[in-house]
Amino acid sequence: MARNNRERRGKGPREDHFYRRFLRIAVITLLVVIGTFLGVVGGVLVFWYRSLPDVSLLKRYEPSLTTHIYDCKGVVIANLFEENRIWVPLDKVPKNLIYAVLASEDSEFYYHEGINVRGILRALWSNLKSGKIVEGGSTITQQLAKNLFLTPSKTLERKIKEMMLAFKIENSYSKDEILELYLNEIYLGHGAYGVQAAAKTYFGKNVWELSTAECALLAALIKAPEIYSPYRNLDRALSRMRYVIRRMELLGYISKEEAEKALSENLIFSGTKEIRDWKAPYFVSFVLKKLLEDYGAKQVYRGGLRVYTTLDLDLQAYAEEAISKAPAEAALVALDPKTGFIKAMVGGKDFKRSQFNRAVQARRQPGSSFKAIVYTAAFENGFTESTLVEDSPIEFPNGWKPVNYDGKFHGWVTLREAFEFSYNVVAVKVAQEIKPRTIIDYAKKMGIESSLPNDLSIALGSASVTPLEMAVAYACIANGGYRVKPIAILEVRDKDGKLLEKNSPTFERAIKEETAYLMVDMMRHVVTRGTGVRARLNRPCGGKTGTTDNFIDAWFVGFTPDLVAAVYIGNDDCTPLGKNEATGGRIAAPIWKDFMEKALKNVPPSDFPIPENITFVKVCAQSGKLPTFSCPTVIEQAFIRGTEPMESCDIHGGGRSPQDNTFLYPQDKVPPQSIKPKNEGNQKGKNEEMDEIEKKFQELLKKYKIKS
Repeated sequence: MARNNRERRGKGPREDHFYRRFLRIAVITLLVVIGTFLGVVGGVLVFWYRSLPDVSLLKRYEPSLTTHIYDCKGVVIANLFEENRIWVPLDKVPKNLIYAVLASEDSEFYYHEGINVRGILRALWSNLKSGKIVEGGSTITQQLAKNLFLTPSKTLERKIKEMMLAFKIENSYSKDEILELYLNEIYLGHGAYGVQAAAKTYFGKNVWELSTAECALLAALIKAPEIYSPYRNLDRALSRMRYVIRRMELLGYISKEEAEKALSENLIFSGTKEIRDWKAPYFVSFVLKKLLEDYGAKQVYRGGLRVYTTLDLDLQAYAEEAISKAPAEAALVALDPKTGFIKAMVGGKDFKRSQFNRAVQARRQPGSSFKAIVYTAAFENGFTESTLVEDSPIEFPNGWKPVNYDGKFHGWVTLREAFEFSYNVVAVKVAQEIKPRTIIDYAKKMGIESSLPNDLSIALGSASVTPLEMAVAYACIANGGYRVKPIAILEVRDKDGKLLEKNSPTFERAIKEETAYLMVDMMRHVVTRGTGVRARLNRPCGGKTGTTDNFIDAWFVGFTPDLVAAVYIGNDDCTPLGKNEATGGRIAAPIWKDFMEKALKNVPPSDFPIPENITFVKVCAQSGKLPTFSCPTVIEQAFIRGTEPMESCDIHGGGRSPQDNTFLYPQDKVPPQSIKPKNEGNQKGKNEEMDEIEKKFQELLKKYKIKS
């Protein structure tokens, strides 16, 4: 009974005292922890606040430093610096430009004190809903603070300092003063700082002469000037401009009629973009894009960087001269296959007329030049130069019937002949045998990064790739099987000489050394007797032509042990280059040769190193087998040891050449020498044809009293 009474009364006095004491200690401990944390945070914030720069510096600018870009020999190829800044007072800036900037960047600018809490929460909510950063919460004052006093690093410390600086600026300057500073400081692309320089750059007029649509376009550039530049991507720029105009209408800055008028306006751009007399403009624009991504516009245009590149200005001059002879727009990119260093880059015939860099931005079908990758994959999967494939009609269930350029079929041919003369049907049958997925895998290993079609059309170069990608893939063949990373920038140093970036060659084994040499051997003969004879040099070299349907694109990609170059020719609107004559072999190969002869004139000729496991065998050019006395053409081919032909030519008959005994191997090493074509019939007719040939041949032997 006593026990039941205690249970009803609850805990005893000692237990109650213990729990009260524990609760007091826990509360005191929690308060101490919270206080300590707040004290530390407060101390850090006070320290950061006291270390902030003096915002009175906004009243004056120190001269910016020029960034110099050098070639591999230390020659200056470009200077990057600010556009001549013409300061405009706020009362000369048209009201619609102010409205456009407020609408796109900070619509509550005149109502907050440097930090827009509602804007930050709204941006945070939008980002959480989308799962990515789609909206920023920075005010115009915060942007000004970041651009002038802080680095572009995305850290919590930088963000907090940005807010503190914004608060200090708001307490030191009026809203109009802040806006005037902002409009004259912001970077708007192509070297233009401030709205007046931007108005001159994009429209060739003063800022106070801009229309509503032109004002909206300048405001659209603020978010990402290199992305939304109308000179880089007009559709993207206009889409962003339309967004700004709709925002202006939504906020009541302009009427619906004014918005519709602005949306229907036909913008005319002046074309006076920043060129600055660069010595290698397409290469400099390629490097500049990387610099802006890594260091930001402020550091690049005002930080006095020293950028050392891989470009050889002499080779660049030869490339520009060669491309000037192209019958249409063209591109050439050359790199060292041993390092991946880009030695020359030409993205078009006239940079002043078009800044579109076709060497790295134009994704076009490479045509038969892609067959080098197809046959590389074939060699990695058991094929040899002597493998026989029947070049005969084939039709697929979808109605596709691949044909050869000459409109003919050539019967049973070796892979070497098919490659030399670029037979399309054979390439398709090889792709059918090894599967398109295999070709894609090897293309990726060798350096092709663009998306590739997973179907048999890949054998004929139906993918869209850039000249730089093709050069990297061919470098993998030229250097013995290693994928190299294309490098344009060697070092970047700051104004004090401190090293900021250093890039060294990187190598990754992509294909076997023996496979690479087999492709070298194949491509040698493309330029000695195949479709690329117009590219032949007086030194060891190899390459492959490429021509797309209707003569829209023409390619030649080739190499020596010291240099790889890809040449592309085509009209930007994808109209045909011409009829019959506009092939890669006829118009791209001579340009490649012109460049390579001059680029290598002071380089002693060298040959490709031969792997230990490679042997050379004389074979019948037609059958790919050991030659007989009757074989009309005997050639020497490279084989991986153990894959050499063991049978004598069965096309020409006759006795085996005495030299053939040198190349005899055990019968268990005899490789398969042919593949059976798929989806084809009429084999009976083929056998009858071969019997007739053999009959006539035996009659000739009897006539001239030759023993078989």
